[in-house]
Amino acid sequence: MLKSLTRDHKIAIAIYFFCLAAYAAASSGRLRRHSDDDHYVWLADGWLHKRLDLGRPPPHSNDWAQVEWLTLKDGSVVKGALVPGTAQTYKTFKGEILNLPADRIARHETRYYVSFPPFPGVLMLPFVAVWGLNTNDVLFTVLIAGLAPALLFLFLRRLAARGDSKRTVVDDLWLTAILAVGSVYYYTSVLGQVWYTAHVVSVIMLVAYIHAALDARHPFWAGCFLVWGFLCRPEILFTAPFFLWELARAHSRDDTDETRALAARADEDLFAYLDRGRLPVWLAVPLTPVLLPWRIVRRLGLHAARTWKRLDRGPVLAKLVAFSAPVALFGLGAAVLNVLRFGRPTEFGHTYLNVRWTPRIQKYGLFNYTFLGRNLACLLALTPKLVAGPPFVQVSWHGLALWITTPVFLYLLWPSEKGPLHRPLWLTTACVAIPDLLYQNSGWVQFGYRFSLDYTVFLICLLAIGGRPLTRWFKVLVVVGVIVNLFGAITFGRMPMFAFDGLFPPGID
Repeated sequence: MLKSLTRDHKIAIAIYFFCLAAYAAASSGRLRRHSDDDHYVWLADGWLHKRLDLGRPPPHSNDWAQVEWLTLKDGSVVKGALVPGTAQTYKTFKGEILNLPADRIARHETRYYVSFPPFPGVLMLPFVAVWGLNTNDVLFTVLIAGLAPALLFLFLRRLAARGDSKRTVVDDLWLTAILAVGSVYYYTSVLGQVWYTAHVVSVIMLVAYIHAALDARHPFWAGCFLVWGFLCRPEILFTAPFFLWELARAHSRDDTDETRALAARADEDLFAYLDRGRLPVWLAVPLTPVLLPWRIVRRLGLHAARTWKRLDRGPVLAKLVAFSAPVALFGLGAAVLNVLRFGRPTEFGHTYLNVRWTPRIQKYGLFNYTFLGRNLACLLALTPKLVAGPPFVQVSWHGLALWITTPVFLYLLWPSEKGPLHRPLWLTTACVAIPDLLYQNSGWVQFGYRFSLDYTVFLICLLAIGGRPLTRWFKVLVVVGVIVNLFGAITFGRMPMFAFDGLFPPGID
C-alpha cells in the first residue's frame, strides 16, 4: 500500500507521526487521565443516555450553562437564568424579566448543559460508548491533532503544483512547522479540555475545507467541512467567502463590453467626484465619514455586478446547491438542538454560562464593540512580564501577542508577489478575525491569543504565495516561534509560577 503513495503523501504521514510524538512528549503526564474540563465527554454521555442536559450537577462550576426551570403554582413553566445580584428576578428564554418570589413557585429545578458547539462531542461518541465518563479527552486530542499539519503540507504542495506558490518541498516543511510547533496550535494540542479540543478539531476541519474549496472542486465536501468547523467554533462560518471567491474565479467567462464598463466605473477614484466639481471641498470634507463608506459600498456592488455577469451560471448554481445542502442540513440540526435546550435556534448556551462575566454577557451580549480594545490588545500588544528574580518571566492569563508567539507572521507585511489567492485569503482572514475581536471573551485563560487559530491556516497560505524567499532570518523567526510555543506547551496550566492575571503593565518587578 505504501508503494502506491506519492512522496508528498509519505511526507504527510511522517509529519503526522512527528507531531504525535511532539504533542505526546509535551503533554506527558496529562495523558494518564482525562482533563478536568472534559465537557464533550459529558455531552456525548448525555446523548447516549437520551438526555440533552447532564442529568446531574457537573463535576465543577467552570463553563457550564445553567438554566432554571420554574414550575409556577398556576401551572405555567418558566425557563431562564437568575439575573446576577438578585434572588428572585429571572431573565427568560424570550428575554422577559420576571420577578418571581418563592410563594409563586411550586417547583424549582436547575439543569446543567454543555454550551459549546457539539461536533467534537459527536466525534467522541464511539469512545464514550466504550469508556463512559472515563474517556480520556487529552489522549483523543493528541491523537487527532497531527492531522491538521499533515493536511496543510499536502495543501501547500497543491499550491506549488498549480503555480500559486513557488515553494520547494523543504520550504513547505518550514511553513508546515509554523502551524505544527511554531504557533499556539502547539500548546492547544496537548491539553485536552473543551476549549482546546474545539480549536484542534476546527483547525482540522479548516484545512480539509480549503482542500475541498480550492477551485470549488468539491463543493459538497467543502460545505460539510465548513459546517463541521462551525459546529466546533461558530466563527468558522465566516470562512465561506473563500469558497465563494473560488467558485466565481473557476467559472468566470471573458469580459464583455458591459462588464468592462462596470469595471471602469468601479475603479474610479473614490474622490473623483471632487475633480468634476460635484461638491465643493468645504462641503465634501465634513461629509467624508459618510461619503467614503458609500463610495466603498458602491464600488463593491459594481464589482459584484461585474462578477455576476461574467459567471457561467449553470455550474455555479449547481455547485452552490451542493455546497449549501450540508450547511443547511447540519445547521438545521444544530438549530433544533438549540431550540430544544435554550429556546432559540442561534443560542448554543453561552448566554447561560454560570461564570464571573455573566453580568457583562447579559448587559452587552456575546459580541459587542465594547470588547474590541481589549481583544486588540491580546492580539497585538501583550508582552511577557519580566521579573527581577525567579522565574524571571511571566505570561498574562490573557496570553501573548501574535507577533511574539509566531514572529514569522511579520513577513506578511511585505509580500513580494500577490497572486490570485492573495485577496480571497486576506478577505477570509478579515471576515473571521472581526467577530473574534468583538467577542466578549479574549480567550482567557491562554498562553497565546488562541482565537487566532481560526485563521492561522490562511496566514500560512499567504506566506506560501507571498513569494518572499525563506531566508536565514525567516527560519530564525520560525525557530524562535517553536521555542516560545514549546515553552507554552510545557508550562501552561502546569507551572503557575510562569503566569500572572492581568493585562498591563508588563514591566519589570
